[in-house]
Amino acid sequence: MDETTLAGPEKRWNRQNGGRSEVFALCLIWCGHTPSRVGEILLVDTFGSGFLGRGEVKSPGRLRLRQIRPGRSREMGPLESPSLSRKQLKITMQREGIQVQNVGRCRMQVDGVETSESVLVEGQTLEVVDELVFLCVRTVPFFEKELAGYRHEFGAPDRFGLVGESAVLWDLRDQIERVSIGTSHVLISGPSGTGKELVAGALHQNSSWSGKALVARNAATIPEALMDAELFGNIRDYPNAGMPERMGIVGAANGSTLFLDEVGELAESLQAHLLRVLDGGEYQRLGDPSVRRSKFRLIGATNRETSALKEDVLARFRVRLELAGLDARRQDIPLLVVHLLRKMADEYPEIGRRFFDGSIPRIAPGLMCALVTHIYTTHIRELDRILWACTEGSAGDYVEIVSGCGLEIEAVVVDEKSGQAALDKEVIERCLEKHQWNQSKVWPELGLRNRHQLARLMKKHGIHSGRSSA
Repeated sequence: MDETTLAGPEKRWNRQNGGRSEVFALCLIWCGHTPSRVGEILLVDTFGSGFLGRGEVKSPGRLRLRQIRPGRSREMGPLESPSLSRKQLKITMQREGIQVQNVGRCRMQVDGVETSESVLVEGQTLEVVDELVFLCVRTVPFFEKELAGYRHEFGAPDRFGLVGESAVLWDLRDQIERVSIGTSHVLISGPSGTGKELVAGALHQNSSWSGKALVARNAATIPEALMDAELFGNIRDYPNAGMPERMGIVGAANGSTLFLDEVGELAESLQAHLLRVLDGGEYQRLGDPSVRRSKFRLIGATNRETSALKEDVLARFRVRLELAGLDARRQDIPLLVVHLLRKMADEYPEIGRRFFDGSIPRIAPGLMCALVTHIYTTHIRELDRILWACTEGSAGDYVEIVSGCGLEIEAVVVDEKSGQAALDKEVIERCLEKHQWNQSKVWPELGLRNRHQLARLMKKHGIHSGRSSA
């Protein structure tokens, strides 16, 4: 690989799809009758319309869910819940979003507010009460390129432990396939909790180095005074009598991959120690006059800006992968929730006994809505922590939102009569003034799900502004 930075996922997938851009779609994030269908996508032809409901409808415009993966777009069977009407939702694609009309017997809510008709945009949730919950997303309609070696069950972890069916995740798998066959050093960057260690392991497992174990070390834990000894080792009795001979992690990684996590935390003076060995593999153990050579591939990971690395060190990382946070792949969150809860149940059987039907966890739809709209800072790590809090605090046999779990949705009290968030007009106006009427900053601070919930509250309270809003 000679390129320095791989292109962003949207550009890559669009190029592979003949330049096709993303479209609005509905991702099924909760299903009361058949929870195994979570993660499936409802696509509507551009400016077309159709009906979604129970069973087969022998009429034009019948909509069905799909499992979208590289190389295929597989249509799934009809929804079978007896509570759904045969024509429950009429769905029409528009330029500004997806128009949804409730034409069946089940109630419909958008962002927790009951309604009979709405135009959904990215980030909004649509619930057919007690039956289905969808998240409005933007996605490529299909992937033409097929990736070899990924035959895992839809929604399940792949052979590297990565979970997700979004275009962002399949783009990452594509990068792993292409990058792993090379020998250039790799820098993985991205927010904390996005799976950098998993990706490093995947690059190693899929490479020609996989016959030997991955050598891993957290660079931030290496004391400055011991840097050379940790990296390159020392001969016997050096620097003090009685000191055992040490190979060092560079020597241990000969013929394999060396993973240095948090490499951006190294002081610049310590980063300079890496230059010679990254160029040609040459190094010297402490106290040893002879030069040794280690043939290895370095994978560094950092959650800091790449500018934290010295320019000459950064130049040695010829390939750079940037991992996306959960905000860029929200349709994967329900699949991650199931995966994380299964891991908890494996570790603590009581969780399995309380919250699972076989291999399927029982999750309250309100919790899933909150999780897919939550603003994450430590991403999968934070999602895992929230789920632990919810399993510990849930009183029944469903994992549900509990006080103190860390979800912003707790801050919003909903008025029972109107279904609107119970925020005073003065509170909203103060927040708007604070952010100079920039609504994109206001709705997260107020604990709302999206800007549309803020717009409805502003209309309810008669708050008007001549200023442009974001």
